[in-house]
Formats: sequence, structure tokens, C-alpha cells
Amino acid sequence: PKLAELAIETKLPHVRYLQVLHAKSEEYSILRPSLLPGFLQVVKHNEDQKNHSFAGFEIGRIHFAENEQNRELPTAGIFLTGKSSPHHWDQKPADVDFYDVKGLLENLFTALHASEIDYKASKHPSFHPGRQATIYLKDLAIGSFGEVHPRLLELIDIKQRVLYAELY
Repeated sequence: PKLAELAIETKLPHVRYLQVLHAKSEEYSILRPSLLPGFLQVVKHNEDQKNHSFAGFEIGRIHFAENEQNRELPTAGIFLTGKSSPHHWDQKPADVDFYDVKGLLENLFTALHASEIDYKASKHPSFHPGRQATIYLKDLAIGSFGEVHPRLLELIDIKQRVLYAELY
């Protein structure tokens, strides 16, 4: 539950955690409502080990109750942090940004032959205002991405920018 609280969207009044029956410990007493808290834990661990530039992904399920209805969503998450490319004689390495994760998503959608993809500005509470978007396939929202809100990074003492995308 402590880690799940990093997923700000689960604090909305119409969303609640799903409890596990017969949990072995408090740490495993709820089903995960988002992939983001786990990714932030991975970033923090790597940052503590002096590994500052890396990327990762996970495909799994998230669970929550919304308007008294239990939901289980197959989800893919992608994160990037640190430098976008190694140091090279030709150019200096730059920090990853919004367009790096957008480029990854566009390459993924091209490989999947997904057309009619659109990106619209959003107001997702887990992302930095002005550095986020919702992904639409035709008129259906299929995910969101952006820079993780600095307030979340500060809560677990991450000192670098983290970009995150979640697809349903």
C-alpha cells in the first residue's frame, strides 16, 4: 500500500485498491493499481548503485476498483532515465525528454501497423504539467506518457528526470 500511494490516480474519489485475501504481509496486502511505483523503485535502486542512464519495460496486469466495479487491465509500461545516448566525439549526451519516449511509442505503433494514432495534451496527476499526453487509437484512449511529476520523484529521493509511458 505504501508503494501504491505513489500512483496519484489511485487517490481519486471513485478509485480504490483491491485487497488481497489472506495476504502474507502488509507489503502484499493489495493488488498493484499501476506499474509506475515499481518502475520508480527500480530507478531509485539503480540511481543508488550509480547507474544513471537506462531504460526498461514491463508487461503485466494492474487491478483497481472504479465506481464499485473491479477492473483488471493488461498493461505495458516503458520508462527512460538519464542520457539518451552515450558520450560521442561528435555530440554531447543529452538527457532523455518527452520526445524520446514519444519516438519510442511511434516506432512501436509503426511496427504494429497501428494507424490513426493521435496524441492529445492531458492533465494526468502523475505527470509533469505541460509534459504529458494521452494516446488515442481513433477515439479510444489507449495510454498516456510523459515526464513523471517532480513531486513523485522527490518522495522517493530520485534526483533525475524519469519519462514513463503506460499502454492498455
